[in-house]
Amino acid sequence: MLSEAQQRRVWELMLGAEIRANYFAELTNRLYGRQRLATWSTLVLSSGATVVILASLQPEYAWLIPALALATAVTSTYSVVQQNQKFALDAADLHARWLRIAGECGPSGKTCMQKTPPRNWRRSINRER
Repeated sequence: MLSEAQQRRVWELMLGAEIRANYFAELTNRLYGRQRLATWSTLVLSSGATVVILASLQPEYAWLIPALALATAVTSTYSVVQQNQKFALDAADLHARWLRIAGECGPSGKTCMQKTPPRNWRRSINRER
């Protein structure tokens, strides 16, 4: 059986792994949302309907035509340079790894109450850091 200090350390490590897993899940969601917004903005700003609407504007709003063209270019460049999808995939991978580490003790906690923590558990944590 683990001592009280060892049990506390195991649970702290599990909690830390779970917190990291949740952080990377939230980061994945945020990055995918940014990418979706950039993609839809580029699509709307560069669509033919937008051009038709801009062509029918009064002369005092003629400045909108180059402004929206610039906004389309900026949004498209952001989408390419920022690479939110790549970072989201990396964050999703890290989420899965930390979630696996957090779940290695099992829902019942029987593995954590052994005399020593599983050998591969500490190795897994060190590898994921």
